[in-house]
Amino acid sequence: MLEPLSITELLERTKNIEGMTIEQLANILGITMPLDLKYAKGFIGQLIEIALGATGNSNPVHDFPAIGVELKTIPITCDGKPAQNTHICILPDITYGQTFENSNFYNKIKKVLWLPVQGDKNIPFPQRYIGEGFIWEPSKTDLAILKNDWTEIMNLIALDSINNVSSKIGTYAMISPGGIINNKKQYSFYFRKKFTHKILLEHFS
Repeated sequence: MLEPLSITELLERTKNIEGMTIEQLANILGITMPLDLKYAKGFIGQLIEIALGATGNSNPVHDFPAIGVELKTIPITCDGKPAQNTHICILPDITYGQTFENSNFYNKIKKVLWLPVQGDKNIPFPQRYIGEGFIWEPSKTDLAILKNDWTEIMNLIALDSINNVSSKIGTYAMISPGGIINNKKQYSFYFRKKFTHKILLEHFS
Protein backbone atom coordinates (compact mmCIF):
# COMPACT_ATOMS: atom_id res chain seq x y z
CA MET A 1 0.00 0.00 0.00
CA LEU A 2 1.22 3.50 -0.85
CA GLU A 3 2.16 5.87 1.96
CA PRO A 4 -0.66 8.18 3.15
CA LEU A 5 -0.16 11.78 2.10
CA SER A 6 -2.12 13.43 4.91
CA ILE A 7 -2.96 12.81 8.54
CA THR A 8 -6.63 12.64 7.56
CA GLU A 9 -5.87 9.80 5.15
CA LEU A 10 -3.77 8.02 7.77
CA LEU A 11 -6.55 8.24 10.37
CA GLU A 12 -9.07 6.94 7.81
CA ARG A 13 -6.88 3.89 7.25
CA THR A 14 -6.53 3.47 11.00
CA LYS A 15 -10.31 3.61 11.37
CA ASN A 16 -10.69 0.95 8.67
CA ILE A 17 -8.73 -1.64 10.68
CA GLU A 18 -10.16 -0.69 14.09
CA GLY A 19 -12.06 -3.62 15.61
CA MET A 20 -10.35 -6.23 13.44
CA THR A 21 -8.46 -9.14 14.93
CA ILE A 22 -4.84 -9.69 13.97
CA GLU A 23 -5.87 -12.80 12.06
CA GLN A 24 -8.56 -10.95 10.09
CA LEU A 25 -6.10 -8.24 9.09
CA ALA A 26 -3.45 -10.78 8.08
CA ASN A 27 -6.00 -12.63 5.93
CA ILE A 28 -7.06 -9.41 4.18
CA LEU A 29 -3.42 -8.59 3.42
CA GLY A 30 -2.64 -12.16 2.36
CA ILE A 31 0.08 -12.55 4.98
CA THR A 32 0.75 -15.92 6.63
CA MET A 33 0.38 -15.93 10.41
CA PRO A 34 3.35 -17.21 12.45
CA LEU A 35 2.63 -20.11 14.79
CA ASP A 36 3.91 -18.28 17.85
CA LEU A 37 4.87 -14.66 18.54
CA LYS A 38 7.85 -15.95 20.49
CA TYR A 39 9.44 -16.78 17.14
CA ALA A 40 8.07 -13.75 15.30
CA LYS A 41 8.74 -10.79 17.54
CA GLY A 42 7.39 -7.61 16.02
CA PHE A 43 4.92 -9.36 13.72
CA ILE A 44 1.88 -7.38 14.90
CA GLY A 45 3.65 -4.05 14.49
CA GLN A 46 4.94 -5.00 11.04
CA LEU A 47 1.48 -6.18 9.97
CA ILE A 48 -0.06 -2.86 10.95
CA GLU A 49 2.75 -0.94 9.23
CA ILE A 50 1.89 -2.75 5.98
CA ALA A 51 -1.83 -2.12 6.43
CA LEU A 52 -1.32 1.62 6.96
CA GLY A 53 1.38 2.13 4.33
CA ALA A 54 4.33 2.92 6.59
CA THR A 55 7.62 3.19 4.69
CA GLY A 56 10.18 4.27 7.30
CA ASN A 57 10.82 0.79 8.74
CA SER A 58 13.71 0.88 11.26
CA ASN A 59 15.49 3.76 9.50
CA PRO A 60 16.18 7.04 11.35
CA VAL A 61 13.17 8.69 9.71
CA HIS A 62 9.46 8.75 10.51
CA ASP A 63 7.36 5.69 9.70
CA PHE A 64 5.33 8.05 7.50
CA PRO A 65 8.00 10.46 6.17
CA ALA A 66 5.67 12.46 3.93
CA ILE A 67 3.59 13.63 6.90
CA GLY A 68 6.16 13.41 9.72
CA VAL A 69 4.33 10.82 11.82
CA GLU A 70 5.74 7.89 13.77
CA LEU A 71 3.66 4.73 14.36
CA LYS A 72 3.65 3.01 17.73
CA THR A 73 1.49 -0.04 18.36
CA ILE A 74 0.95 -0.51 22.07
CA PRO A 75 -0.24 -3.78 23.67
CA ILE A 76 -2.89 -3.14 26.33
CA THR A 77 -3.86 -5.41 29.24
CA CYS A 78 -7.47 -6.11 30.23
CA ASP A 79 -7.34 -3.29 32.80
CA GLY A 80 -6.40 -0.75 30.15
CA LYS A 81 -2.71 -0.41 31.00
CA PRO A 82 0.31 -0.81 28.70
CA ALA A 83 1.67 -4.35 28.85
CA GLN A 84 5.28 -3.23 28.33
CA ASN A 85 7.60 -0.30 27.83
CA THR A 86 7.46 1.16 24.31
CA HIS A 87 10.49 1.05 22.04
CA ILE A 88 11.28 4.45 20.53
CA CYS A 89 14.58 4.16 18.68
CA ILE A 90 18.03 2.57 18.73
CA LEU A 91 20.83 4.45 20.45
CA PRO A 92 23.21 5.60 17.68
CA ASP A 93 26.80 4.34 17.65
CA ILE A 94 28.07 7.93 17.48
CA THR A 95 26.61 10.21 20.13
CA TYR A 96 29.22 12.97 20.24
CA GLY A 97 27.93 16.40 19.20
CA GLN A 98 24.25 15.49 19.30
CA THR A 99 21.65 17.80 20.76
CA PHE A 100 18.16 16.81 21.80
CA GLU A 101 16.65 18.81 18.95
CA ASN A 102 18.72 17.08 16.24
CA SER A 103 18.49 13.60 17.78
CA ASN A 104 16.59 10.69 16.26
CA PHE A 105 14.84 10.30 19.63
CA TYR A 106 13.26 13.76 19.28
CA ASN A 107 12.47 13.10 15.63
CA LYS A 108 10.60 9.94 16.59
CA ILE A 109 8.43 11.50 19.34
CA LYS A 110 7.36 14.83 17.80
CA LYS A 111 4.16 13.37 16.34
CA VAL A 112 3.02 9.81 17.02
CA LEU A 113 0.12 7.65 15.87
CA TRP A 114 -0.63 5.45 18.86
CA LEU A 115 -2.51 2.26 18.00
CA PRO A 116 -3.62 0.11 20.97
CA VAL A 117 -3.86 -3.66 20.49
CA GLN A 118 -5.06 -6.23 22.99
CA GLY A 119 -1.97 -7.53 24.76
CA ASP A 120 -3.15 -10.03 27.37
CA LYS A 121 -1.08 -13.19 27.13
CA ASN A 122 -4.13 -15.36 27.82
CA ILE A 123 -5.68 -14.18 24.52
CA PRO A 124 -4.22 -16.08 21.54
CA PHE A 125 -2.50 -13.41 19.47
CA PRO A 126 -4.49 -14.10 16.24
CA GLN A 127 -7.67 -13.26 18.20
CA ARG A 128 -6.43 -9.97 19.69
CA TYR A 129 -8.36 -6.91 18.59
CA ILE A 130 -6.97 -3.68 17.19
CA GLY A 131 -8.23 -0.61 19.03
CA GLU A 132 -8.78 3.07 18.27
CA GLY A 133 -5.73 4.90 17.01
CA PHE A 134 -5.00 8.57 17.70
CA ILE A 135 -2.42 11.23 16.92
CA TRP A 136 -0.37 12.54 19.84
CA GLU A 137 2.13 15.35 20.26
CA PRO A 138 4.01 15.90 23.54
CA SER A 139 2.93 18.88 25.62
CA LYS A 140 5.53 21.48 26.60
CA THR A 141 5.73 19.91 30.06
CA ASP A 142 6.13 16.37 28.72
CA LEU A 143 8.71 17.53 26.18
CA ALA A 144 10.75 19.28 28.88
CA ILE A 145 10.80 16.10 30.99
CA LEU A 146 11.72 13.94 27.98
CA LYS A 147 14.49 16.34 27.02
CA ASN A 148 15.85 16.20 30.56
CA ASP A 149 15.74 12.38 30.50
CA TRP A 150 17.55 12.26 27.14
CA THR A 151 20.17 14.78 28.25
CA GLU A 152 20.87 12.99 31.53
CA ILE A 153 21.26 9.64 29.80
CA MET A 154 23.46 10.98 27.02
CA ASN A 155 25.69 12.88 29.47
CA LEU A 156 26.19 9.72 31.51
CA ILE A 157 27.08 7.78 28.36
CA ALA A 158 29.64 10.46 27.46
CA LEU A 159 31.19 10.36 30.94
CA ASP A 160 31.07 6.61 31.50
CA SER A 161 30.59 3.33 29.70
CA ILE A 162 27.15 2.60 28.25
CA ASN A 163 27.23 -0.66 30.20
CA ASN A 164 27.08 1.29 33.46
CA VAL A 165 24.01 3.36 32.53
CA SER A 166 21.04 1.99 34.47
CA SER A 167 17.53 1.60 33.10
CA LYS A 168 16.36 3.22 36.34
CA ILE A 169 17.53 6.61 35.03
CA GLY A 170 14.84 8.79 33.47
CA THR A 171 11.35 9.89 34.50
CA TYR A 172 9.45 9.13 31.28
CA ALA A 173 12.21 7.77 29.02
CA MET A 174 14.82 5.14 29.73
CA ILE A 175 17.55 3.20 27.96
CA SER A 176 17.77 -0.57 27.94
CA PRO A 177 19.50 -3.38 26.00
CA GLY A 178 17.55 -4.27 22.88
CA GLY A 179 19.22 -7.34 21.43
CA ILE A 180 22.49 -8.24 19.71
CA ILE A 181 23.47 -6.86 16.29
CA ASN A 182 26.74 -7.96 14.65
CA ASN A 183 27.84 -9.58 17.93
CA LYS A 184 27.44 -6.25 19.72
CA LYS A 185 24.91 -5.50 22.43
CA GLN A 186 22.43 -2.92 21.12
CA TYR A 187 20.78 -0.30 23.34
CA SER A 188 17.53 1.52 22.69
CA PHE A 189 15.41 4.30 24.11
CA TYR A 190 12.00 3.36 25.52
CA PHE A 191 9.00 5.17 26.93
CA ARG A 192 8.18 3.87 30.39
CA LYS A 193 4.80 2.20 30.89
CA LYS A 194 3.73 4.88 33.35
CA PHE A 195 4.20 7.52 30.65
CA THR A 196 2.33 5.68 27.90
CA HIS A 197 -0.45 4.96 30.43
CA LYS A 198 -0.63 8.70 31.06
CA ILE A 199 -0.88 9.32 27.30
CA LEU A 200 -3.73 6.82 27.00
CA LEU A 201 -5.62 8.27 29.96
CA GLU A 202 -5.30 11.82 28.64
CA HIS A 203 -6.71 10.80 25.27
CA PHE A 204 -9.49 8.40 26.23
CA SER A 205 -10.73 10.35 29.25
